[in-house]
Amino acid sequence: MKCTVVGYRHPVSRAVCFPGVGAPPRTNENFRGRACPEHHKETSPLEKLLNFDMVLNVVFADRLHLNDLGVMRKFIQAYVFGLFGAEQWSANDLYAISRELQNIALPSEIHLTILSSKFYKRSWPVAGQMLKHFVTDFVKIYGEGYISSNIHNLLRVASEAEDKGPLNTMTAYPFENALQLLKLLIRRAWKTWSR
Repeated sequence: MKCTVVGYRHPVSRAVCFPGVGAPPRTNENFRGRACPEHHKETSPLEKLLNFDMVLNVVFADRLHLNDLGVMRKFIQAYVFGLFGAEQWSANDLYAISRELQNIALPSEIHLTILSSKFYKRSWPVAGQMLKHFVTDFVKIYGEGYISSNIHNLLRVASEAEDKGPLNTMTAYPFENALQLLKLLIRRAWKTWSR
């Protein structure tokens, strides 16, 4: 986490949730000084690098893991399988919604589009406010028990873009595609030793 929010296991959702939007950011000095000892399990080899900021230099606003596999997958699973305290969708509901989704662009995606291009850099603070609004509305609509680390981390995406550039420049998609190729090369029958 890029901030000092403390998560807790929610009794209804039975998941760890991270409520609140005003937690102070974590700093390199606090991280290295073990200000939150429960946050550290082991010493990272990166801590040996003196000029490496343990908070700012670690990218977390990767579109693949934070947004697509984190937030969007959570929404899809919630609606399809009946999480968030809602009923599970029927096959007819899924078909009707799938047809509708093909015709529209999700309005919640506008903030990530803004943060993905240098062209919109003047609007990045607005995108940050939109993400903050999304997180606060998420709590109002779905409840505090469902605000996972991925939802909470959306609060820091705008500052991450401000520090490191547009979101499209720090995506893991190319590496994930290359990872599949590496897995295929290792899984050959004659390469049992490398497995």
